Amino acid sequence: RLAREAGPGIPVVVAGSLRPGLVASLYGRLVSAARAAGARVFLDAEGDALRAGVAEKPELVAPNEEEFIEWTGCRTDALRTLAGRAREAGGGTTVIVKLVPRGAPLSGAGRAWFAASPAVRALSTVGSGDALLGGYVAAIAKGESPADALALGVAAGAANTLTPGPGVVDPPTVQGL
Repeated sequence: RLAREAGPGIPVVVAGSLRPGLVASLYGRLVSAARAAGARVFLDAEGDALRAGVAEKPELVAPNEEEFIEWTGCRTDALRTLAGRAREAGGGTTVIVKLVPRGAPLSGAGRAWFAASPAVRALSTVGSGDALLGGYVAAIAKGESPADALALGVAAGAANTLTPGPGVVDPPTVQGL
């Protein structure tokens, strides 16, 4: 189905935890198939699935803090070191590290940015990393710059924290943040 749906310039997000019984190499195969179709591929995974996907060179990799540390062995307390390590680990792939609720650094194409999360009274951070990635991908799909897409993604992640459950992002709230 991916081969039918993906096409040149179409954003494809490969994300989530693998169900028991599925092999981590599945994410690598999905990234490879989407790229072969000309799609813009965004990866959000952990462990061996993350490594398998990264090996196939998605446009962007978006691990959370724990996943980034496990993937690279790099602590995330020094942003300059983090940006350099992200570039190195990504091997040319752009990397966002979701540091919910602090914000996110983005590193790629020889540049690095950081978008701080707006100060909000968070009810729950569950799903905020997913909201961040969704906002970023939506902005990139509309032709926004990586820096502007990062800002929108971080605002979407912050907006998600304002609701008691994951996945409820109010667009006017995102724009207001």
